[in-house]
Amino acid sequence: MPGVKGWEVWLYSDFTDYQVWCRNFRSYRRAVRFMKKELGNDNSFYCATISNDAHNDGRPAFQTYYWNGRTIIPWSETYVLSRRQAMKLEPNGNGQPAGSD
Repeated sequence: MPGVKGWEVWLYSDFTDYQVWCRNFRSYRRAVRFMKKELGNDNSFYCATISNDAHNDGRPAFQTYYWNGRTIIPWSETYVLSRRQAMKLEPNGNGQPAGSD
């Protein structure tokens, strides 16, 4: 279907007031580029999701990412983090806040 924008990027913020912002893209590559630009821009957003209901290219239909103030960290756990917890994530991708056992 021409003109269909299948990839949705949702950005989440809890800074001052809770904000959610969504934007649609035709390609996964553009969705990821936008997500990286917005999270890494030091805005109030600390979490992003990328989803596509009609994907068929082998990528997961729903992906979550957190910004720890230095890098974007992919998140595959079923639970959600607060901004404070996300800021403590280690960039090595172990999915654990720094200093936790």
